[in-house]
Amino acid sequence: MKLKLKYYSEEDGELCYPLQHFIDEDSEPVVLIEMSKDIGGDMWCTETLTFVEDYCGNGCKDYNPCNGKSGRCRSLKNGFIETGKKIILKNGIAIPMDKNDKIANDKNT
Repeated sequence: MKLKLKYYSEEDGELCYPLQHFIDEDSEPVVLIEMSKDIGGDMWCTETLTFVEDYCGNGCKDYNPCNGKSGRCRSLKNGFIETGKKIILKNGIAIPMDKNDKIANDKNT
């Protein structure tokens, strides 16, 4: 199974997106922080755009169980946590950064 990574903008990011989102949206260079799924962690509701702390069920107006009867809501998704890696996206090319926030393998910095 391939690990699904997402990214958020260091400048103004609250929501994380696949890398293609930033390639399509940003014309200026942007620093992105890599995120991976937080299996077993807090769940993200795609309807309310918030983390669900308690049970999501009949008390929620957006509740829509996967099986049509009861159980997990279709709107609940895994949360994401930082991996500690950053990239600079410039002209559609992802350039890795090292732990000192410099371009990795760049002999000019």
